[in-house]
Amino acid sequence: MSPACLRTNPGAPVRPEFLPASSQQRADTGCGIPAHEEVRLMLIRPRSLIAVLASLLCFAFATSATAVAAGDTQPPSTPANLRVTSSSANTLSLAWDAAHDNFGGVGYHVSLDTPHHSDDTGSRTTHVFQDLRPGTTYLATLSTFDARGNRAPDVRLNVTTASVPGPSPTAPANLRPVFVNGVLHSLEWTPSVHTQAVVYKVYSSNLGLFTLTGATSLRIWDLVNLDCVLEPGSTHAITIAAIDSAGRVSDLSNSLAITVPNAPIR
Repeated sequence: MSPACLRTNPGAPVRPEFLPASSQQRADTGCGIPAHEEVRLMLIRPRSLIAVLASLLCFAFATSATAVAAGDTQPPSTPANLRVTSSSANTLSLAWDAAHDNFGGVGYHVSLDTPHHSDDTGSRTTHVFQDLRPGTTYLATLSTFDARGNRAPDVRLNVTTASVPGPSPTAPANLRPVFVNGVLHSLEWTPSVHTQAVVYKVYSSNLGLFTLTGATSLRIWDLVNLDCVLEPGSTHAITIAAIDSAGRVSDLSNSLAITVPNAPIR
């Protein structure tokens, strides 16, 4: 969160990440305390000869386990039964059977062959894709890896959202920056053409979907200080799509590369 953010409890989503087991082992000997603290306790505050010996044995075992992990070259098993558990015009829920590894846990990365739909699920064997186009077939790819980065063969599945009758909105056009005194002040675009009202989904190459608006402009100051979704100094490739009340989604606008000012202006 930006230090300038005025919201006390911003609701920006946090993407789960897979923490390699080797990182956990570097941080913890497995004896219930960090490795550097284990050594410090042994050298400085041993309560008894038995305590020292127990600590040495535990530390030696954890070090040996870490060495085994470091030499691991065997990939995890390939997850089975990648499947769609539910779907709608704009969402697809996927699930798969867990993979197994010869040492430690596994993590998963699942994606669709369309921008802004790619995520790490950690050890979780389900994922929900949102903000999809109705009546569209996507190729889902599931990747599996262990703590050493060994990868199983990818698993792929064609998945299709439900259809919604009627035309989709046209893509927003001419996405462009607006500068005030040489400082990026806002983003503007030409509205989508449609038979009903639309809202606009704004995407970043780094963040995915990060805001919704019914307007055809966004002020950078608001995104940094009120919405708390952009960081000063960060860079992004911005695209926009329109969506109507039935869930029909337009194509993406042109892409616009921006750098958020360190001191956005109102």
